[in-house]
Amino acid sequence: MNIVKFVFNPLQENTYLAWDSTLECVVIDAGNASAKEDRTLSDFIAEQGLTPVAAVNTHGHFDHFMGFADFYRVQREIIKVYGAPEVLDYCGSIFSFIRHEEIPVLPFEPVEICGMEVTLFPVVHDTPTYGMRIRADGKTFVYSCDTRAEICEESLDLMRDADLLLLDGIFPPGVNIAKHMNTAD
Repeated sequence: MNIVKFVFNPLQENTYLAWDSTLECVVIDAGNASAKEDRTLSDFIAEQGLTPVAAVNTHGHFDHFMGFADFYRVQREIIKVYGAPEVLDYCGSIFSFIRHEEIPVLPFEPVEICGMEVTLFPVVHDTPTYGMRIRADGKTFVYSCDTRAEICEESLDLMRDADLLLLDGIFPPGVNIAKHMNTAD
C-alpha cells in the first residue's frame, strides 16, 4: 500500500492518494482548490502511472471535497465516490453535474476500494464526519480528519494497532476550538 499526502487550499487541508500494486488509486478528501493544485495532483498521478478510479469523502465541508470538480475536467470514466450516505447526499447534490457513481458505505462495514479494505467509522465534528481504516498488503493506515477527541469506543477499536495513524490536530496545545482537536489531544 502506498499513501501520499498533499496539503491544499488556503485552509491547509490534507488530501491523500492511496494505491496498491494495481496502480488504481483512490483520492481521499480532494481539497485541491486552484489550477496549480489541480496540476500538482494530476501531474503526480500521471508521473506514478496511476489511474484514479475512486474518491472518498469523509464529510461535507468544502475544503475536503471541492477538488472533486477537477475530475469533471480530466476524468474520462465515471468515477466511484464512496462515503457515508449523509455525506454522499450532501456532496453529491453539489456535484450533480459531474458524472459519478455514489457508493454508500455504512460505518463499521468494510468495503473493497481499489483492492484495499476500507472501513469508515464515525468521529465527532460539527457535521457528520468519518475516519477511515485502510488495510492492504498486510499494512493498516488509519486516518481521521477534522475531529474532536471525544471518539466512541467502537471507532477507537478500529484505530488501534495501525501501522500508521494520522489524526489531524490542527491547533497547538492550549488552543481549544469546539470542532477540532489540538495537538495535545
